[in-house]
Amino acid sequence: MRVAVATERDADAVVEMLKKSFFPLEPLNASIGLLEADGGCPALEQYCRAAVPSGLSLCLWDAEGALAGVVLNTTLQRRDVPGPEDAEVRDGASKFDKILAVNHAVERAADVFAARPDLDRVLDIKILATDPARGRQGVATTLVERTVELARARGLPLVRCVCSGAYSARAAARCGFTRLGGIPYDQFLGADGAPVFRPPPPHTEISVWTLDLQSC
Repeated sequence: MRVAVATERDADAVVEMLKKSFFPLEPLNASIGLLEADGGCPALEQYCRAAVPSGLSLCLWDAEGALAGVVLNTTLQRRDVPGPEDAEVRDGASKFDKILAVNHAVERAADVFAARPDLDRVLDIKILATDPARGRQGVATTLVERTVELARARGLPLVRCVCSGAYSARAAARCGFTRLGGIPYDQFLGADGAPVFRPPPPHTEISVWTLDLQSC
């Protein structure tokens, strides 16, 4: 298998693989019924495409040239921390906007730059996914390891990821990440006072995890 920095020409292959893996399996997508009948979501697809050519995203290709896994990474800067208005679910918000809102809420609740005032830039893992046919073959672990190597090479001293479910949080812990904080889903409420998301067990919270490259 071969790991390479993703480029714009990889975007179609990345989205197609994500439609088989991350799109249907991510707890918030499933909880809120995000996907359309064809298994897609234009807003989510655009979000993913934007991260592909960041210069930090990685694709893992098998010997036949098929995409086995992808990690979509970007640089996160102190000025990128969302404001309080970004972390609220407004009346009429789309399903995708609600997902963005809970992500922004946990980014504020577990602000990596408040925890590390000495830092101004970190690497942010946005999406990590493996082709379902490649499960338990070390694809995700390889992509995280190469992400860490890339962060070091680019002078980014810390890697952050937001985990929306229990499985991704466990994977982060196995890779050496430390939980910075989180928000239980039953405490993230909409304008009607009810929880916006009700994912099935064991997914009970959205959380922020970090790996400090200066101490490892």
